[in-house]
Amino acid sequence: MVSVKQRRFNFFDESTIKDPQEPKKNFDSLKNLNVKFCQSGRDLIIFGTDEGSIVTLDKHMGLNTFQLFDSEMTCLSQFKNDNIIIAGGHDSSNHKVPLIKVLRLDKMDEPNLRPLTISLNNVNSKITTLAVHDGNNSVCVGLSSGEVLYYKCDVLKYKNEKPRILYTGSSPITGIAFKNLNRGFFVFVSTEYLIITITFGNREKDEKIEILADDGVKPRCWCITDKGELVAARKDAVYVYEHDGVGPCYPFEGDKISVHWFKGKLIIAAKEIQKKSKAPMPTSSIDSTTVSIYDIENKYVGFSRSFTNVVNIVCEWGSVYVLAAKGEQLIQLTEKDTQSKLQILFKKNHYQMAIDLAQSSQYDREGVVDIIRQYADHLYSKGDFDKAMSQYVKTIPFLEPSYIIRRFLDSQRIVNLTEYLQELHKQKLANEDHTTLLLNCYTKLKDEQRLNSFLMEGNVEFDVDTGIKVLRQSGFFNQALELCKKHSKHEDYLRIQLDHLKDYSESLNYIQKLDDQSAVLNLKKYGKLLMANIPEKTVEFLKIICVKYDDATQKFVANPTDFLHIFLINSELLIEFLEYIKKKQINSKTISNTLLELYLKRVAEIGKSEKKNLNPKLLLEEAMNENVLSTSSSISIHEKYALDFLMSNESSYDMSLALTLCQLHQFKPGLLYLYEKNAMYQRILQYHMDHNDYISILDTCKRYGTQDPNLWIQSLQYFSKRDGYNLKDFIMQILVNIEKFNLLTPLMVIKILSQNNTLTIDTVKEYLLNRMKKEEYEIKENQDTLNRYLKSIMEMKTQIDHLKTEPIIFQANKCESCGDELNFPSIHCLCNHSFHAECFENYSVDGACPTCAVENSNFLNHIKLNEESKKTLHDGFHKQLERSIDSFEIIADYFGKGLFNKIMVVPENLS
Repeated sequence: MVSVKQRRFNFFDESTIKDPQEPKKNFDSLKNLNVKFCQSGRDLIIFGTDEGSIVTLDKHMGLNTFQLFDSEMTCLSQFKNDNIIIAGGHDSSNHKVPLIKVLRLDKMDEPNLRPLTISLNNVNSKITTLAVHDGNNSVCVGLSSGEVLYYKCDVLKYKNEKPRILYTGSSPITGIAFKNLNRGFFVFVSTEYLIITITFGNREKDEKIEILADDGVKPRCWCITDKGELVAARKDAVYVYEHDGVGPCYPFEGDKISVHWFKGKLIIAAKEIQKKSKAPMPTSSIDSTTVSIYDIENKYVGFSRSFTNVVNIVCEWGSVYVLAAKGEQLIQLTEKDTQSKLQILFKKNHYQMAIDLAQSSQYDREGVVDIIRQYADHLYSKGDFDKAMSQYVKTIPFLEPSYIIRRFLDSQRIVNLTEYLQELHKQKLANEDHTTLLLNCYTKLKDEQRLNSFLMEGNVEFDVDTGIKVLRQSGFFNQALELCKKHSKHEDYLRIQLDHLKDYSESLNYIQKLDDQSAVLNLKKYGKLLMANIPEKTVEFLKIICVKYDDATQKFVANPTDFLHIFLINSELLIEFLEYIKKKQINSKTISNTLLELYLKRVAEIGKSEKKNLNPKLLLEEAMNENVLSTSSSISIHEKYALDFLMSNESSYDMSLALTLCQLHQFKPGLLYLYEKNAMYQRILQYHMDHNDYISILDTCKRYGTQDPNLWIQSLQYFSKRDGYNLKDFIMQILVNIEKFNLLTPLMVIKILSQNNTLTIDTVKEYLLNRMKKEEYEIKENQDTLNRYLKSIMEMKTQIDHLKTEPIIFQANKCESCGDELNFPSIHCLCNHSFHAECFENYSVDGACPTCAVENSNFLNHIKLNEESKKTLHDGFHKQLERSIDSFEIIADYFGKGLFNKIMVVPENLS
């Protein structure tokens, strides 16, 4: 049983209706009417008198009367959807036969108006109540004999249909009401001893009668709510019935006269309890009635007042009207607007009731929230922080969170603040600052259970990055790790493991479980730290990830060169890693360059203790003979690795960088190999010169002198600047090759060697003698050639003179072209070649001898080329003159080529 706390408020304004004709006088036009029934609707209040009259009252207090029965009226009801009334009563013509009359109120002024009349013949009881279905197609009639009659027809088109008896009881029917149910309908039927429902089916036999209550209700002490529920008012309480059973019960005590339903509120008219008094009672009896208006939903009394001699209560035009003082007063009760009600409640600090009232009055959400905020502020000012927070939570998301948070920042109220912040996150309205504050609250309270629940709940959204940051700062590393895992914050997870927990193995395991792209990214970032603490495991994982091939992209998952920086403190593992990558056919110039640098660095660091005093020439010969990696003990194993790497065809290192690295780390075998590989013979010679290695200098000249003869000249210049008596053999060998390749003139050799103060003439004696013999032989050959040319010239001059002065006899008898016998005409050339005239014309060019034409053409072309080459001799002459040691020899050579000849133009007429 629900109990209503009868808090009393004055939510209705009371006013007495004045007579429109005499404003100072109360409206009392109903005082002489014996009003028995009252209905309302369609802007009218309908009164039914005991004498059978219908009196209508409009909004302007105008009256209209129609005599419906000439004897008595026993009940009155109004159509819900039409301006029609239906009433039961008797006429004087046949007082024993009850009648049902239907009257259109909008036609009451018609003079010949006759209401529709239905006679209930064979019925010897009074009609106590009537009910019309909303569709006007069904009527139920309750009789004083306890029977319920049912007319299944449109009462406005009634044609003597016989009614059907729905129910037969032993006590008068006090109330009937229709209610729709799904696609059908049923009726409430009440007597003073029970309440039943009759459910209609498609057929008569499908009708079902159920008893709702074993206790009934008096006439006028029942009504129907807006939801179609039956309200039954008894002396002890008010009961609410639904179609399937008893609803709530409200303990309103008192002898009820009538009940009414008005805008969701229950109006009860009850006899006032007379208090015992010693004062004498007045001679005339005063009937006092208390009219109370109850708000069932919000559980308060909105109005309560005693009236004398109340006739009836009716609701119309948005107000409640009480006809009191035996009809001499019509009192209007007007409900206050919602805002006025709220102000009353605010003054009395009834905030919860104000909230309920605003919600039931369909207040907008913002208005309700403002009331809740006032209620919360009131509780906060009283120090009831728990209840205040429960109200503040209801203001989400309308009230600015900072307004509430500022009030609960005190450490003693941190629990309440936590509750509010949790709700913000549940409604997905929290920002980064709210998340930070909530997590700080959890950490200060040391409430790991709620913290874990908040972090792991899937229906709560918050800024994950902020959460991780706060947990790290507060030392809740395990929770931070779980949060990172849940939201795939790989970088934050690794940062916590490495920076705070120092769990390097777990970090590496976590990276291995990531997808390839994320694993590579995090390995680049944290690889150096992992390498410093668990180098072996890190290298093993690097080997796996770097040789993994992605078939989708047709590429390797990772580039090994991206991880070189993490090996800065462990070069041996880097060598191992790069060698593994190189074996897997993953090679690049960067890998080769790095591997070479590591080899040379290792040689430089430990080579001094392991390396023996070796002959560089022997080391290089061993390398060239591919014996570097043999078990020979002449070089260290690390030097063998480095030199073998340089000589490998699979190594794609940068040549310039390799040279720089070998020079930087003073790796002599590698440097000499690279010089030789790049044909940098002068660099090899210069290297030996810098180290004063005489034997290597001479061997270098012998090995590469054929490719670069200038090596002999540089060697001669080098030894000419060295003092010592043991240089003779070296210089003599050099001079032999200078003479062999004719690199310098004797004069230049003498000039170069003159710089050495320790050399004697014996050093160059043999060279000079050989040179002089060779030149003497060349002079003799040149002289013989000259004599031969002079003899040829003289013969040519004699022949020319002979041609000019003496006749020439042509004795040839065959053609030089076709070989046939000559016949006339024939052509004879001065070169003693004869041709048929026809053959000469066919083969001769510009009238020249066809046989000699080819030789003469070649000779002329040679002359022409010589003339053209002279044009470029000047540039070549100056360039060679700048670079040459023996300038005189260059000048003599170009002099012989005719560079300095002057061309003399001889006039043709000069005799």
